[in-house]
Parts: sequence; C-alpha cells; structure tokens
Amino acid sequence: MKRYEKLGHQLTVYDRVVTRIADEKAQCAADLASKGESFARVANLLSIGTRSRAQQLVGRGRRQPVIFAFRDQNGELHGDAHLLATIPHDLARLQFEPADRDLFFAGHLLQVYFGHVDEDTVTPSLYAYTTVDATAGERRIRPTQRVHDILFGTHRQSIT
Repeated sequence: MKRYEKLGHQLTVYDRVVTRIADEKAQCAADLASKGESFARVANLLSIGTRSRAQQLVGRGRRQPVIFAFRDQNGELHGDAHLLATIPHDLARLQFEPADRDLFFAGHLLQVYFGHVDEDTVTPSLYAYTTVDATAGERRIRPTQRVHDILFGTHRQSIT
C-alpha cells in the first residue's frame, strides 16, 4: 500500500510541475506574440508544433492588445481616445483598404493606438486588421467594436 501512496504523491507533484511548465510556455508564447512575433515563429521557438497551437497558447497566456483609438489623415482622433491618458499603448499604421471603397476612411493611412484594455471597459471586435509598424513589421490586431463601427460607417462621431 505504501508503494501506491508514494506513487500517487509523485504523480500529484508531477502534474503540478507539468501544469506550471505549460503555464510558463503559454506566458512565453504570449510575450513573444505581443512583441510582434508571428504564430509560426512562436511555434518554432517554443517547439509547440503548429501555428494554430501557438495561437491557442497565446490566447491562454494573455489577452491580446486591441486597437482602441485611431488618428485620421487630418489629425482627428476617433474611438476611445480618452484611454490614451490611462493605459500603456503602442502605435502602428493601418492602410485602410476595405472592399467597400465608398466608406469614409477607405484608402486612408491611419495611425492606430493599441494596448491591453480591460474587456469590461471595451468590447473587442471579432475582426482583425493588419497593421504595419517600422520596428515590428506587419501585425494582426483586433480593434474594439467601436473602432470597427467607426471605420465601417455606423458611427461618424469623433472623440477629442
């Protein structure tokens, strides 16, 4: 009986260690992705196997940044610009080229502000946009639903 109790204890410790390693791997994947690494590169660096598995780990490791505001070509701010003063954020450029060329911002080069915003504060959109940044290169980032609605014309109001 002692042998089985010892084995049971060892398996419990093993499970805790494996869980801790998996959590650390997910955090590393999230950190790499937040620095602009592609999911394929994250998978390769962490020996995860596939791009989609890396994407799952990133989602588990940390919530993704969202585009919460943008500046148009005229310098006007749109979206949740009031968050600029309260959360750490990064900048990128978005060449907005939707299929509907009649949209107000179609063809515009926009400066987007993105960061980790509490989902109780904003609602992330289901869509993602490809941004271009001089240091990070291309990156897919989801906008907030409000930013998405502004870009696709359901809101025309700006926040200054």
